[in-house]
Amino acid sequence: MSPEVTFSTLSFVRLAVIVVTVSLGYVTVRYRSEPGATPLLAMLAAIFVWQVGDIMAARSPGLAQSLFWGNVVYTTVPVLVTAFFVFVLVYTGQDEYVTPKAMGLLAVEPVVFVTAVWTNGYHGLFLSNPVVTEATYWGIDFSHGPMFYVHVVYAYGLVLVALALLVRLLREHQTLHPRQVYAVIVGGLAPFVADLLYQLRIFPVDLSPIAFTFTALALTAALFQYKLLSASPATQRSIAENIRDGLFVLDGDDEFVEINSVARRQLGLGDDPVVGRSVASVLDHVPDFYDAFEAAADGSQEVQVDIGEKTRFYRVQVTVLRDHRNEAIGRQCLVSDLTDLKYHETELKRQNEQLDQFASVVSHDLRNPLNVASGRVELARNTGDLEHLDHVTDALDRMERIVNDVLALARDGKTIDDPESVSLESVAQAAWTQVETGDSELVVESDRTLRSDRDRLQRLLENLFRNAVEHNETAVTVTVSADGDGFYVVDDGKGIPADKREEVFEHGYSEREGGTGFGLAIVRSIAEAHGWTVTAAESDTGARFEFTTARAGVEQAAATPSAD
Repeated sequence: MSPEVTFSTLSFVRLAVIVVTVSLGYVTVRYRSEPGATPLLAMLAAIFVWQVGDIMAARSPGLAQSLFWGNVVYTTVPVLVTAFFVFVLVYTGQDEYVTPKAMGLLAVEPVVFVTAVWTNGYHGLFLSNPVVTEATYWGIDFSHGPMFYVHVVYAYGLVLVALALLVRLLREHQTLHPRQVYAVIVGGLAPFVADLLYQLRIFPVDLSPIAFTFTALALTAALFQYKLLSASPATQRSIAENIRDGLFVLDGDDEFVEINSVARRQLGLGDDPVVGRSVASVLDHVPDFYDAFEAAADGSQEVQVDIGEKTRFYRVQVTVLRDHRNEAIGRQCLVSDLTDLKYHETELKRQNEQLDQFASVVSHDLRNPLNVASGRVELARNTGDLEHLDHVTDALDRMERIVNDVLALARDGKTIDDPESVSLESVAQAAWTQVETGDSELVVESDRTLRSDRDRLQRLLENLFRNAVEHNETAVTVTVSADGDGFYVVDDGKGIPADKREEVFEHGYSEREGGTGFGLAIVRSIAEAHGWTVTAAESDTGARFEFTTARAGVEQAAATPSAD
């Protein structure tokens, strides 16, 4: 092969690699804040210097100049190999190994090798017997020394480890951009194969420049078409774990590619392996969520999810992911927890209702006894008859009861944040002692442990007991018992008409003269604060109030009925 052919062909290839490398470096600088950008730039710089050194060595007029530029080329080799290895570590999510200590150890062999290259004249461990010849591109020939082969083994080892990490990434982890990984593998494999063919003398010409052209083109394709830096698997995982909402990503076959720890917690998945599994099989334990996910399509849905004894509210927002050709390649699901928001909305609604109730109390309930008191004071002043003041006292007592009941309604309606385990029987017995019951009797047929605020549960029962005693002209028997998912309170009095069973819970409703009408409103308010429901149910004996305690978490005790 003549020098003219060598220079005109291989130098042109090297110039092409330089142009591509510079262009790619310019683009990569724009992504310099992305993971892996620094080692990628180091790789491109090493490729650039290698090609320039190759051309300068070929153009040098003498042995000394060719050897100098040859040393420049060999200096870039460990930089290129090490930078590629570090890039793959970051790209595959192994960046916990990219530490100052690890990089220092990784630099030991390259530093020793480069030192041996530039001090070869003193020891000959890198090369020996250099002579001028027209048979090579550089115009010189020489024999490699032991230091060269030590570095070859080291460099091949790093490249093989890097390629193994990339292959493992493809085999063990799903990705929305498999071609991106293939591009990186091709970029690393091409110069490795080319140099191996040259070292084994299968090809008489070093094909590394052509191989590096493939490397540059492969990385360019990955960068532009497959978002090499901004959509690497490591970047995807980092983004997923650093957002506050739940996130999972599916590929075109609706199989999991990525899921963050927040989504695992929201969906009760624990540490179960999900990557590579279909979304239908992973979410089969939360069918309501799965239905909302499918219904969202390319939008959002709100859903209530019951996992164990917990009820949560989520917004499911689904986005179709598309590639550079605008073809769908998967779906992304963002799961926002709305439970606290729903709680605040419920609390705000309750407070607004209370404001309406307070306004009604001020405008109506308090105005009547206030008018009575005002009128009687005026009559007492005009007539001197002090009996009118007895009516004033009664009116003021009624106003006090109304104010106390309104305050109780406001206080007891607040959501229970820290419930404790309490015995239904013990609370019922305590509540009975706080009510003027006369000859009436309390029977507790069976006990139940409730997750409740003890004081508020006692006030709930006090109001029910008082309601039973005061709304019947004769003594009654009040029975408390566990039942199904909750408990009930029933008396043997005159009962509640069927058409009044919902109305009795409204504030201000009372069939007893002088009643405030807040007793059962307070009962419902306390029940709802616990997350329970209360209904005035049909009964053959009297008034029956049933409570469904969905969050009871109870053990029913087969207790012997007790009576007071």
